[in-house]
This record gives sequence, structure tokens and C-alpha cells, in this order.
Amino acid sequence: MSSTARLAAALRPHADRENNSLTCPTVVTIASCEGGQVGTVVGAGASVAHALHEAGIPLVVGSQFPLSFAASVVMVQVLYNGLLNGSDPRRVLNDLRRQLKSRVPLTHDWASIVAYASLPENLTDELSSFRIQQAKGSIEAALDHADTLTREGLNRSYQGTGSGTGDASVPPLNATFEALEEPQRRLKRAQQRLEELLLHHSYPEEASIYGLLASTQKRLAEVLWRMAVKNTDRLMYYRPQALTALRASRDFYGKAFQADGAQSWALVQQLALIAVLQGADQISPDDWQLGRLLSLRDLTIENRERRTWAQANLIELYLLALMRSDTVLVSRDEAEQKVREHLKQFLQVTDLHTWSIRSTSGQLFRYLEFFIYVQPQVSKISGLVEEVLSTLGRTISNI
Repeated sequence: MSSTARLAAALRPHADRENNSLTCPTVVTIASCEGGQVGTVVGAGASVAHALHEAGIPLVVGSQFPLSFAASVVMVQVLYNGLLNGSDPRRVLNDLRRQLKSRVPLTHDWASIVAYASLPENLTDELSSFRIQQAKGSIEAALDHADTLTREGLNRSYQGTGSGTGDASVPPLNATFEALEEPQRRLKRAQQRLEELLLHHSYPEEASIYGLLASTQKRLAEVLWRMAVKNTDRLMYYRPQALTALRASRDFYGKAFQADGAQSWALVQQLALIAVLQGADQISPDDWQLGRLLSLRDLTIENRERRTWAQANLIELYLLALMRSDTVLVSRDEAEQKVREHLKQFLQVTDLHTWSIRSTSGQLFRYLEFFIYVQPQVSKISGLVEEVLSTLGRTISNI
């Protein structure tokens, strides 16, 4: 077996030897000299890139001649950024050649690039899904990074102030503020990519994209608020940004529900943020009833996940009703009873799946750790929220 054949076999190992199926990378780039050189007529097929493509890899990119150092840098920048962002590979390759021609004008590197491609008929749909997944991954990474920075920075601040020296907290917090700038920039870029998708195209996942944008803004608001309330010097800087992010989250949830009226979670989350930003009395009784009826309808669906989130919706809806200054939606006794009733049913329908329990706990924790500082009405339900969280916590510890 030739070295090229061995490389192809290594890149396409058996995923399941029983049915002889093979794994398959989507893209392979050859960073070796003359990796795309096919050779003479006599030696046709000598190209590593050509052989890998024949082995079943959809897109293989190489060069017919050795690239200059400068061209190699341009190739990495343009090719990887474009493909990892979900751009059309044909446009990426065209852009690569154009940039090589303009940025490395004294060589023929632009003409050396060669690609072997076999693109699917539904390429546009696949690229759209990939862009969404990539943006989602970028958002999750940026938010996790920001969350870790704020928690660790504030923990260091508490340790510093514990010694009685008030200035001890300044360096770690200032370092945290500076470090937060990079994840916020990455977060903004990922959000812009999602918004551009919605601006130019209509997607079946439109509601999910708006929901992702809404969740992103809500989590960002939580990070910004944490920085604001723990450091008075930055209060006037971060507090308005946090409230702006919360309002954006509320509006995105509204757009998610408009895009797909069957998504009860979007309406419930919009109502929750209306309660936090404007007060629970500003919740439309008709919208609250609509959210309740849609959630009750979801309880009749065979899909376990839909039933799980329907129960979580109902828990939160009745908590929102308890925040109001009136009993227009439901009496206080009935609302408290319904919260406990749907909590019990939630634990039954989840089949003790840890993810759904942790996700619901995280949402409810926001009322105690974040929302209560924005909206004083949250204090009306703090005791019941703690009771629900205690039950969820015991369930998680017993899994």
C-alpha cells in the first residue's frame, strides 16, 4: 500500500466494522509542498490531494507548487476563517486566490492553489445549519469564558477585602474588566453572524435562532450585572448595559414566538422578562393565559422533551402570577399549589434527566441571584423559589 493510500485509510477509519462503514472528515487541507501536484501523464494519480478526494473526502485543498511563507500565512487565515464560519467553500477559494494575488504579488502562489471538491446538492441548507451551530458554539464559549472571569475575579476581590485593605480588590477587578473585553467582542461577532442570517434569509429554525439570541442577551446581562453590583466604581457603566441586554433578550423572545406560535417557551420567557423589567402587573392576562394553554397542550404530546419544558413553563408562569399585586390571573393559594403540583410532575416526566433539571434550576436561580436586584417584586416569590430549588437540588444529588 502506498503512503498516500495509508494516509487515506488513516483519515477514513472504520466507524463500525460490522457494517463496514467509514468515518469521513468534511475538509482536508494539505500543507505539504506540492501536495496538489498531479504529476505527469504517466504518473497521474500521484497527487495526495487527488487520492484523498478519491477516497471519499468531499473537499481537499492543496498546492501544486511549494508556497512561500507569506502565502502560507494568508492561506491559513483566509481558508480556515471562511470554512469555520460556514462560508461557501467556492467563495472561500476564490477569495483565497484573490488575496494571494494582491497580498503576495511577486509570486505565483495564487495560481498554485488547487481544490478537489464534491459538493452536495443541498449545500446552501447545510451551510446555513453549520453557520448556526458555529455561531452557537462561539456564543457558548464566549459566555462561559466571561462567566468564569467574573466569578473568579470577584472571588479574588472578596479574598482581598477580607484582610481589611480596601484597595486590595482593585487590581483583580481591573484585570477582570480588561479580560472581559475579548469574550464580549467574540460574542458580538457571533451575534452579528446570526442576525445577518435572519436578515437575508428565511429559515425553518428562525424561532430557535431568535431564542438563541435571546438566551445570549440574558446570560450577558447576568454577567454585566454581576460586575455592576459588586463594584460601585463600575456601577454606572455596567448597569445600563445589563438592562439594555435584558430588554434585547425580551424582544428576541417575542420575535421567536412570532416566528413560531407553537413555541410556548418563547412566550413564557418574554413574559418573565416583562415582569422583571416592567413589573408583573404589566403582563397581559391574555398572554399569560395563552402561555398556560399552550403549555397544557404540550403536556398531551408524546415527545418527552416537549412535556418536560411544558411543566417548567407552568412552574414559572404561576410564579409570575404570584409576583403581581392582584389576583387577576389566579388566587395566591391556587398559584402556590400549582407550582408544587407542576414541580412534582416535572420530576416525573424528566425521567430524572440531569440536563433538564439543571437548566430549570439555572433559570430559577436567576430570580434570586439577579432578577431580585432588578425588580423588587421578585421578593414576593423568593421563599417559594428557594423551596423549588431545594427540591431540584436534592433530586440532582440523588441521581
